[in-house]
Parts: sequence; structure tokens; C-alpha cells
Amino acid sequence: MTYVVYPLPLDNWDLFKPDVMRFCETFRLFPPEADCTLTVMCCSRDPNDEERQLFEPLPAKVEYHRYDGKGFDIGAHQHFAFQAGEAFCVNVSTRVYFHREGWLKKILDARDYFGPGLFGTAASREVGYKVSRDRLRIHFRTHCYGIEAS
Repeated sequence: MTYVVYPLPLDNWDLFKPDVMRFCETFRLFPPEADCTLTVMCCSRDPNDEERQLFEPLPAKVEYHRYDGKGFDIGAHQHFAFQAGEAFCVNVSTRVYFHREGWLKKILDARDYFGPGLFGTAASREVGYKVSRDRLRIHFRTHCYGIEAS
């Protein structure tokens, strides 16, 4: 089972509403091309009908979970991973959006090729210090990453 885990910051809806609308619009325009459940982690409260309607026409099963903890993005991702059982979670931040169809299929293809593990869509050497004489430390971006929940 594959979950796309999306934090919905309902405690600051006016600020994040445009980002949520862009996420939903690009999810429709550029479908994942792989079976998944979109797990919307509702931060601080339950969504109202207007907020739920944004997710209605998406090409995935959508389920809602309440999250009242700290660290909304990563905290919500971790909270769901403990509930997901044996699953692969592709965790995204609220401001993520898509620009090509098949984005999820590409992540799952990499997982099939390399086997279970941690998969990211972006990394950099922005930390800038060396771990050893011949290796730089890599900064892993958590705006979109896949990880085994079990």
C-alpha cells in the first residue's frame, strides 16, 4: 500500500489556502500514475465541507486524519507512519505541487529498483562541512520523500 501524506494546516488556513489549492489543482492536472491513498493530515481541527471539497475530484482515494501534535509537516508524517503498518509513505509538505504526470510512479520505480529504503526528490550540499576528508555531508530535503512505514 502506498500513501501520499499531506499536512493540511487548518490552524492557519488563510495563509496556506492558496498552496492547498495549487496542490489539489496540480494533483489533478499531473496525476501520480500509480495507485495510492492521499492521506490528508488535518492539523489542529477537522476540515469543513469547503475544505474537503478541494480534495473531492482528485485521482486517488482520499482519507482524513486529525493531527494535534507539534512539528506540523514532519510531526504529521511521523504520526501517520506509526499508524500505517506495512506501507510506503510518500510524505510531502503543504507547499508541494506537481509539474509532470507520473511523479509518484517514478518514486515507486526507484523503490522497486533499489529495494525498500529512504527516497528523496531533492538534496543538496548546502550544509557545507565535511564528514571526513573526502566526503561532504548532504542535506536531504523533506518537502517530498518516501519512506517505509514499518
